[in-house]
Amino acid sequence: RGMFVQVLYNMHGQPKVEGTMPFTDVKKSDWYYDAVLWAYQNKVTAGVSDTKFAPMHDVTREQTAVLLEKYTAANGKDTSARGDLSQYSDADSISAWAKDAVAWAVANKIMVGTDTGKLLPGSNASRAQAAQIMVSYRNTVK
Repeated sequence: RGMFVQVLYNMHGQPKVEGTMPFTDVKKSDWYYDAVLWAYQNKVTAGVSDTKFAPMHDVTREQTAVLLEKYTAANGKDTSARGDLSQYSDADSISAWAKDAVAWAVANKIMVGTDTGKLLPGSNASRAQAAQIMVSYRNTVK
């Protein structure tokens, strides 16, 4: 999770951040500290709770969709498109808090299903999957 937010922060030019970190599991000495604080301040992330970010946890596929949709909105870009999730056999397993973001990611071809017709929203995104999602995002969202 920390690495994914760091990539977004890097894409945004690593702006200077100041302020208080709300997450007790992110320390000033952590390499992702500025990225997490920036993401929080810009409403790109709210963490996994009010006080935890879980930076060392794997990022799930649905979390990548939420982070990217919020990043896009924070940059003043349109996030209103919604794709048809009913085409995926596991659409019912998308968390309620992620459903709109996943539908947005599907509409923008940022997230596509597997060859078995699944999105695997709660599955951890491998580095390769996260990289492909980022490439698709950069190629699609202008």
